[in-house]
Amino acid sequence: MPSEGDILNGFVLLTLAVTSLPPCSPVSDTLGLIISRAPSVTGASNGSICQDIPFRVTGVTAQNYSSLQWDHNGSGTLTGLTTLTPIYYPSPGETGNVILTLKAFGIDACTDTFATSQVGIEIYNPPLVDAGEDQTIEPGTSASLNGVTDGGSGVYSFKWEPAALLIDNTVGNPETVILTKDTIFMLTVDDLISGCTVTDSVRIRIIPKSNPAEEECIVIHNVITPNGDGANDTWIIDCIESFPYNKVVIFDRWGDKVNEFENYNNTTILWNGTNDKGEKLPDGTYYYVLTIKDGSTRSGWVFVRGGSN
Repeated sequence: MPSEGDILNGFVLLTLAVTSLPPCSPVSDTLGLIISRAPSVTGASNGSICQDIPFRVTGVTAQNYSSLQWDHNGSGTLTGLTTLTPIYYPSPGETGNVILTLKAFGIDACTDTFATSQVGIEIYNPPLVDAGEDQTIEPGTSASLNGVTDGGSGVYSFKWEPAALLIDNTVGNPETVILTKDTIFMLTVDDLISGCTVTDSVRIRIIPKSNPAEEECIVIHNVITPNGDGANDTWIIDCIESFPYNKVVIFDRWGDKVNEFENYNNTTILWNGTNDKGEKLPDGTYYYVLTIKDGSTRSGWVFVRGGSN
């Protein structure tokens, strides 16, 4: 039986000595014995990947081998079958556990032997991420974001953007700071086991709360007489100055638009019975649509009598 020292040296001399009877002299012979080390494999470790992402084997070492051969039980493709760093490409949609098996075949006297090692790959589906339903809030208020994550490995990290508008952007359901304008928040979820990264977004809209009671002061006059006598020459909308962000559209009886105004105010922006080219319109009934930003929409009629046929 070779000793550890013999194995370390890899060579042993065996000498056979024979003592003969007189008158013959003693004789001997020597045999050189080469000791080949058995193949060995170390360092193989398991890993996890996201669906459809290749997996490269790393950290595997082998000694005393003449050749390497990898095999696997998955439905994907393994490249680099005769190297220590093969790459496994999962088939489309493949999930679950895949086993890669390495055989390292021996050298010299150990050519009929081999050492084996296995690498397990857990393939995960990407997690399902929902940043929540779009929300509508009043200006000067905050919102609670409701991110939901399911699937994958179950071990996640969260990152919301823009971070400056959140109390803590690393939790699944953060609270925003007070918002003053529409904002789209983006949620990125990293699966810490598989490396899958998934994103989703949610929009927070700012819509001021309308107060119909405040608009009750609006009174829309329905007669103008643009004849230059200084009485009812222009169309007056009482209280419209309190709602400067408005739009007025004037239509004739056939539904054709004849004029329109942004931010109607009874003074610098007003209607005096003309079309959008400044030409006097014929006497008759016209129709209006008044839209107050972040408020109500009103419609009705105005009779024009200015002596124009």
